Amino acid sequence: MKIVIRFFFLVFPLMILLSSFDWHKFYVSVTNMEYKKEAKSIQIITKVFADDFEDILKLRFSEDVILSPESETKNANQLIEKYINAKFQLAVDDEKKQLNYLGKKYKHDQIHLFIEVLNVEEFSRVQVSNLILTDLFDDQKNLIHFKKDGKTKSAVTLKSDPKALLKFK
Repeated sequence: MKIVIRFFFLVFPLMILLSSFDWHKFYVSVTNMEYKKEAKSIQIITKVFADDFEDILKLRFSEDVILSPESETKNANQLIEKYINAKFQLAVDDEKKQLNYLGKKYKHDQIHLFIEVLNVEEFSRVQVSNLILTDLFDDQKNLIHFKKDGKTKSAVTLKSDPKALLKFK
């Protein structure tokens, strides 16, 4: 009986406290970028939730899209590449760079998108414009981490502020 009473007095106040918070789903993507000096390339991995990404491709291209390793839509890679090129841009020392979509990997409830930028010489600043999923969620946050010469610079982009300038040196 004492255990039940203790449990009640410990758990009940916690339940009341937690129920007073307004739980809100958050929307976030994470993009990790790394400059590979010897390859003269920038390697990019963007992580998004598969269900959200599937919804945006359906909305954007008015097609029934399924993103699942078991039953993926045949033209999924073409739609993903088209979307990425419309919503993600990169400029190195004020020179806009072409993105090369390499493919994707499903991991639990996420999709990891692999992108590469080739022929990148030494630079001192990178401007990233990231509007991924902002046309689906107004409060979408896109985290960016860029690693160059062992140093990492980070930024957050929003629908209202989609550009980030990362300076090195």
